[in-house]
Amino acid sequence: MISRRASILAGMILTFATASVCHGRSLEVRIDSLTTLGMDTTRSFDDRVLSYKAAIKLGKSGVPMFRLASLYMQKGTRNDLSDSEYWYKGAIAHDRQNAVYRCAYAKLLWNLDDLAGANSQAKKALEINPDNLCGLYYAGKYAIWGMDRNLTAVALASSKQVVVPFSLREFGEDRMSQAIHLLSRALEIDPDFGDARQTLGLVYYESEQYDEVIDLFAEGARRDLDDPNSFFFIGLALQAQKN
Repeated sequence: MISRRASILAGMILTFATASVCHGRSLEVRIDSLTTLGMDTTRSFDDRVLSYKAAIKLGKSGVPMFRLASLYMQKGTRNDLSDSEYWYKGAIAHDRQNAVYRCAYAKLLWNLDDLAGANSQAKKALEINPDNLCGLYYAGKYAIWGMDRNLTAVALASSKQVVVPFSLREFGEDRMSQAIHLLSRALEIDPDFGDARQTLGLVYYESEQYDEVIDLFAEGARRDLDDPNSFFFIGLALQAQKN
């Protein structure tokens, strides 16, 4: 009798476990299906939003939140960007170790002029993956912003014959070194990352490192002979050397 009861109980547990697994898989399939519908660019914006939101209601995944945030960001109105931020935060809450989510949020924050917030997200992405291109790029851009502010402050102080503290000059040099390191690393990983090359070129040019500008864009020209930016920057640096 005891053996029979144990057998029945074991069967019930197995049935329940199997049903739970099947339900979980079914839920995942429904979420994936709705997310795929949301990614269909032949459908209207509103219909895509509805598909993503239906997937989000089923829970257990940050993917539809991320996709919805990206869709709102692409549309680009002020209200859409606000919605985009909301859903990026939701996606990150689901998966805090996702560097892709954090980098997309960094890009949004940069576009919203929250440069410190963008830098924070970029650095968190780099903590997850030190070779994340987006993280390197936005952390580098933030370092350049700090460098530019510092250069402006030093130039203004000098024009008014104010003694510039060494710490202020040192801060600017430190930010410049950060920017060069981060953007150079991005180009090591992806030599065809045009935005990183141009941004790094601007750092070199602003700091009067004209030989580095020429070398940087000579390499860019070798990789893409049809890129007018490379020849423009080379010419700019050559002219600056003559002056």
